[in-house]
Amino acid sequence: MLNNINRANKFKTELFAAIITFFTCSYIIIVNSVLLQEAGMPLNWTIIATTIVCAVSCVIIGLYAKVPLIIIPGVGETIFFTFTIVKSHGFNYHEGLAVVLVSGLIFMIISLTPFAKLLNSAIPKVLKDGITIGIGLFMAFVGLQNSNIIVSSNQTLISLGEWNINTTISLLILLLALVLFALKVPLSFLITIILGSIIAFISKIASFSSDYSIIKFEALSNNNTALSFSFDKIGDLSFWSLVFSLTILIVFQNLGTINGFGISNTKKFARSFKSVGASNIISSLLGISSTVVAVESATSIHSGSKDGRSSVFVGIMFLVSLLFLPLIISIPSIALSPILIIIGGLMLMNIQNIEFNDMTDYIPCYITIIMIPLTFDIATGMGFGFISYVVINLVCGNIKKLNIPLIAIAILFILSYVFH
Repeated sequence: MLNNINRANKFKTELFAAIITFFTCSYIIIVNSVLLQEAGMPLNWTIIATTIVCAVSCVIIGLYAKVPLIIIPGVGETIFFTFTIVKSHGFNYHEGLAVVLVSGLIFMIISLTPFAKLLNSAIPKVLKDGITIGIGLFMAFVGLQNSNIIVSSNQTLISLGEWNINTTISLLILLLALVLFALKVPLSFLITIILGSIIAFISKIASFSSDYSIIKFEALSNNNTALSFSFDKIGDLSFWSLVFSLTILIVFQNLGTINGFGISNTKKFARSFKSVGASNIISSLLGISSTVVAVESATSIHSGSKDGRSSVFVGIMFLVSLLFLPLIISIPSIALSPILIIIGGLMLMNIQNIEFNDMTDYIPCYITIIMIPLTFDIATGMGFGFISYVVINLVCGNIKKLNIPLIAIAILFILSYVFH
């Protein structure tokens, strides 16, 4: 009897964690699609393809790796696709998708070899902690930005947003989320999303969309980008430079994120990495940008999820969401942002693991922490951390703290910046 009750409670925890996580990351459906539209892709198809890729990827990592992580298209990777591959290098999106496919295949090969395990063991713990803290600050910054509490500024880069109805409602929802969380109210994140959405709709700073034209049948038949890659540029140096840069980006972003969430079990780590590899191939075949383990996975973990069931549930919800896309897209970012801010704060607690007296550890960790949010790029922050760790310890004569994979990673990051 007691075992049945425990199983029921665990199932309930996994399900509620999945619901909260799904609503936290569902923004990717529209954000990713709009960014890909800027690269010339049809919006209808990118919305559908993004949703399907999210669904399949989450089910794969949940069933195969059995970890509470989710895989979705990376915003940084999509920005790289649209603004670097297409707009900066002059590739059309068909040629860009070929870059994504080749990069995904290389990623998959890496994940199937001992190289992934070697890379994981080569990363010093202090850098892993720095990556976790940096991701936390990054999440908090994104949350504050999406709430319009922090806005861009020509004079100081960022500043406090103007005091208006939007800012007032954002602060009210954030305060609500903080109070619910501090009081340890069950399902505080889900309650925040529901109440925050209601407040936003009532105050008319957000509105509900009932437009189902985005999922018309023609988007599935005549107007899609599946299997539409072109290898016309494969003989160009720029093609392989972009493949290298994108591979470095997705490999080390996923290494950092998976490590950041404490997936220390060797088998689960390897399977998580392979799941991302499979997901990247699927995304390129369906005609969208690269995928990553999402930082929003922290929502699932901090909501009590312990295994892959929550990931499978999230995948199913993505699939079902095809029927409710107008509702999902209508959820305002200010109802989701407080969750990112709170989880970011929780990830900052890893700072207690840092040895502040050892400058050869602390300085690279510090650089990693500040560069992730300030460059708005996890991979770039990691790169600066790896490079500074190798250089500082090499100059200080701490050769024993270095290893060949770690030095190779630093060199690869330097090369990626040179050829970017």
